[in-house]
Amino acid sequence: MESSYLSGVRQIVYISSHTVYGARSDNPVPLTEKAPLLISEEFPYGYEQFLADQALDTFAEDHPETKIALLRCCPVLGPAAASRIFTLFMQPHPVGTIGFDPSFQFLHEDDFAKLLTIFINKELAGVFNVAGNGVIFLSEIREMISHKIPKLPSYVVNPLLVFSRLLGIQKTQTQMDLDFLRYSTILSTGKLEYASGFRPTYSPLETLRSYANSVLY
Repeated sequence: MESSYLSGVRQIVYISSHTVYGARSDNPVPLTEKAPLLISEEFPYGYEQFLADQALDTFAEDHPETKIALLRCCPVLGPAAASRIFTLFMQPHPVGTIGFDPSFQFLHEDDFAKLLTIFINKELAGVFNVAGNGVIFLSEIREMISHKIPKLPSYVVNPLLVFSRLLGIQKTQTQMDLDFLRYSTILSTGKLEYASGFRPTYSPLETLRSYANSVLY
């Protein structure tokens, strides 16, 4: 960021993640930009985004003349775009749990490209939640790829996850991954809509279908 400033860059658009808010059963619905960032260090991707968030905030205070936009974005999907959280649905290890039907937000890659164009052209600055209109439930995702998501109770999944990591069977999934599948992290996009006028073209179901069709068929 300092190098960009010294080079004359006067606008920075940083793509962050909804994961900075953490995944908890008591998350407010929806989460606004003023919600506390409660991500744990046990979820490295979200925690690194949290650290970037703090670095950008400090830089913005030191360089008010630089326009900085920080986009806390839901998963972006499409024929050419994949998301880590969606890949959890595709894992052979058990990730589904009984008794939970959380909702998810997805944004189509084409809509996201349009949004970035708006931010660049309008030189918008500030912190913004970014998500598509509406939600899709885990039960709906199961209907689309039901053979990929085993349904198991949490008291079975949690020990299996721990033991599979200890035995080296898998090293990618963590407890926080399961929390993001159990608990909804729904973003309020009112501030984004007011500042940019952006309206997604694709619904969450259409976005998910466009991605699933590119990887499943």
